Amino acid sequence: MSLARPLPDKIDKTCDINTMLQLSNIVYTTATLRSIVREHEKTVDGNENKEHSVAFEKPELVWTQEQEEDTNPFEGTFLKHIIKAEPLVEFIKLNKAYLTDEEGELAFNHKGDSTIEPTIVKQLENLGEAFDGDMIEYDDEFVEGVVGTELVYSIIVDRSRKRVVVVFRGSAALKDFIVDARIIKKTTPQIEEFAGRKVDVHRGFSNYLFGKTRDSQGRSKFTQIVDILKQVFSYKDDAKGYDYSGYDLFITGHSLGGGLAQLLAFVLAGSKESKDFVPTPVKAISFASPCVGDKHFYKKYLEFEKEGKLRHLRVSNEGDVVACVPSVGYRQTGLNLHGVPGRMIQVKYRNNKKSSLLQFGLSFVSKHSLNSYSERLFTDENADIVNKTTMELYDEYADM
Repeated sequence: MSLARPLPDKIDKTCDINTMLQLSNIVYTTATLRSIVREHEKTVDGNENKEHSVAFEKPELVWTQEQEEDTNPFEGTFLKHIIKAEPLVEFIKLNKAYLTDEEGELAFNHKGDSTIEPTIVKQLENLGEAFDGDMIEYDDEFVEGVVGTELVYSIIVDRSRKRVVVVFRGSAALKDFIVDARIIKKTTPQIEEFAGRKVDVHRGFSNYLFGKTRDSQGRSKFTQIVDILKQVFSYKDDAKGYDYSGYDLFITGHSLGGGLAQLLAFVLAGSKESKDFVPTPVKAISFASPCVGDKHFYKKYLEFEKEGKLRHLRVSNEGDVVACVPSVGYRQTGLNLHGVPGRMIQVKYRNNKKSSLLQFGLSFVSKHSLNSYSERLFTDENADIVNKTTMELYDEYADM
């Protein structure tokens, strides 16, 4: 994916919607970059005699498992050290001969003769010149095979905007699409704990987030995320002047990642496990998110919004059928920003799910891409809307 096109002059690079879209896209690209190093770096176990294995320069900048010592200050993370934007760019520039980038799709070039600078460099620049952030976790430990694949997420601390961001990757592996298809609803204990009644959610998303994993302790991804967030929101480094205790919490993702963002935000807003450290409101910005829960889920979501515990900007595209499914028995949540070609964004509150039949078309795949979302969102005509903060948009459009 490529989001390297320059934004119109009237669009603020630092607005909530743009920064979340950029981070969602970078999580996809980082997954590809890490996979290239993991599969082709000679020093990785089993790659020494593998065909087309190479010796990358400074592979540890991307694949932190190449580093012997674990210097990550947060316990329970897969990353052995924090990843920053500048070292990512450094690795890319050092090794660009092995990285092809046609139409924004990053790939490995075993010939080592590529001269194209990958667009991820521009993507990092599009986060804004003032971006000061750390990727403290990128959990792609178990991504091989079909049955054993687990969801991929990142946790990023953005000091320039004083926020902690959980970013879920969208569908990329076969297992992700299997998860998408498991639409039979279920009640999960993590929601029953605070909802006080039966609230049914998408079985695939629920199992992915709350089910047992290959973690050494069998912890769910939810528990792993909560454990790291607890550390982050109590983290202080007097020498560097870091204090994250007053930061906001944002959750984002595209497609499957948007559904997981919607679900995690809901549970963090209500769970006893997180109430003592998670700042409110929890803010979710999802792109192309499928539906997550039933009418009880929807009503509880509304309740949390009224209580000031939760804010959710749900961005959808005209012609993107993914944002309309599953249809039977499901509701959509949040404040919907709906992109229509050649027109201003439509902003509506409460359940306003479009008909999946009306949204279906031969070109729905292209309309589902983050490129398409960027093109429809970031126009001069939409600047007055997309430049607003999440809180400002709720104050103006949500009739709570």
